[in-house]
Amino acid sequence: MTKHELAFALGYFGSLFGVVMVIPQIARVIRHPGRGGVSAFTWGIMTTSGLAWLSYGLRTASLPQVPGNALLITGASIVTILVPARLSRRSRMLRMIAAASAVLALSWALPAELVGYLGFSIGLFSSLPQVYESLGTYRSGVISGVSVTTWLLRSGSQLCWLGYALLARDIPVLVSAGIGITTSVTLVALEGTTRLRAAWSAA
Repeated sequence: MTKHELAFALGYFGSLFGVVMVIPQIARVIRHPGRGGVSAFTWGIMTTSGLAWLSYGLRTASLPQVPGNALLITGASIVTILVPARLSRRSRMLRMIAAASAVLALSWALPAELVGYLGFSIGLFSSLPQVYESLGTYRSGVISGVSVTTWLLRSGSQLCWLGYALLARDIPVLVSAGIGITTSVTLVALEGTTRLRAAWSAA
């Protein structure tokens, strides 16, 4: 297998994990609709960031970016609408449509090589609102609606994208994946520790 083939294989695996990661979160929200702690803002940012990366993939023929981001956009937008939040679902939907329209317009107006930096800029700190929410549930000891499995899968996805970026020398993906791994592992640690503490208290 050549370096180019390995890079593409890692990219496709990253896309696969990125698609699958949404499923446990949707399932948990449906199972426990009243549990808070899931950041609608994080998932909304993921939706718009995914749109930019999808445009980047189409415009630069970076094919691994296309299928994963297309499905991630769908799943992330569903989570954004379903989770309990201060804003009504209608309000969240309208804001997401407005943000998505602006990102799409920019993605096709900018030179193709800059679109990756747009996706990178939007998604750079997408997980931070969720880290903030999870810190709150960690301190309170309340079990949240966050799916730990989702963030484990996101860690795997970002690890694959990191490998892809190193082999393909894709700087926007490299930096984005590095930050993505760090925040995902932090979230797994926070949510996992909260649940272990709750289990020990109940024992």
